[in-house]
Amino acid sequence: MTPTRTCTRCLDRPAADGLGWCRGCRHRIDRDLGDLPALAVDLADTMARVSGARTGDHRRSADTPLPYAERAAEALHGMRAYLVAWCRLLYDEVAAPLPADTITAMAVHLMRWLAELDRHPASGEFAGELREVYASAAVAIDLPRDRTRVFVGPCPTTCEDGRPCPGEVWAHFPVGEEVRPECRCRVCESTWPPESWASLGRRLGKPGSGWVTPGEAAALAGRSIKTVYNAAAECRWRRLNTEGGVLYLVEDVTAWRDTPAC
Repeated sequence: MTPTRTCTRCLDRPAADGLGWCRGCRHRIDRDLGDLPALAVDLADTMARVSGARTGDHRRSADTPLPYAERAAEALHGMRAYLVAWCRLLYDEVAAPLPADTITAMAVHLMRWLAELDRHPASGEFAGELREVYASAAVAIDLPRDRTRVFVGPCPTTCEDGRPCPGEVWAHFPVGEEVRPECRCRVCESTWPPESWASLGRRLGKPGSGWVTPGEAAALAGRSIKTVYNAAAECRWRRLNTEGGVLYLVEDVTAWRDTPAC
């Protein structure tokens, strides 16, 4: 009887024959790779925000470090080096074409060749390095951008090479009221404002994608859930009863947020 191979990422669950990762770790690796482009944007934002805040500080000596900016720069450099190294390995060993020299293009490339990396003898090294890159980026980002985010579905857009985007669309509800919520693909960076969420739902084949839970409606409007329930009743929002609870139409929520009177 052939002994079961242990996943090279979690070192706990079994991996399928000939593969390095268990099913759960394979999903997490794919998800983390898809997050890298958005994390790279956050790192660049952190560097710009911290550096901009320090521009007028004439009391700082040239030898005084900028902790967040330096950490973000190192994390971004490490992310790029990681992606370049593994894209080069695929090119050298399996003749995979080299992608464009951008974080997004390289992350998408590795996602498309993930099956090959799953079978590679260095699958554990690939997964371990990805963990380090992801963790370094998360630590270096100084401020959270979102109050919450909600998974919507697979990205419906087409990449420049004509193939479907391998990314996922998430609805982001920012911390500050000065920034509007949006749905965003973390790979191709396509975005959809709230008024287009219903059409996005139709493209995804999910009519309910234009609907939000009471909690999501509260985050979208910047109000308490109790206030949302009261507004839904008073303003007669359109509602959808599902097994998971009531959903409200995004258009009704945003209209009430922008003009509280019914």
